[in-house]
Amino acid sequence: MRCGFMAARHSGRSVDEYVAAVFADALSVEIDRARMDSYLSGTSGVSHERARAWLGDLALGKRSGCPR
Repeated sequence: MRCGFMAARHSGRSVDEYVAAVFADALSVEIDRARMDSYLSGTSGVSHERARAWLGDLALGKRSGCPR
C-alpha cells in the first residue's frame, strides 16, 4: 500500500481517488480487450476500417476507447 500512497501523493490525489482511477482504467482496458477479442473472432459490429484506424491511432499514442 505504501507504493499506492506515494503514487497518490505524486498525482495530487487522495489514496481513494487514486485507487478509483486505477480501477476505472483497468475496467476500461478489460472492456477494450473483450471488444478486441470479439473483433478478432469475427463477431464484432465494427467495420475493419474503423478498427484499423483505431489501432493506428493507438500506435501513434492517441488513446481512446475501443470503437463500438
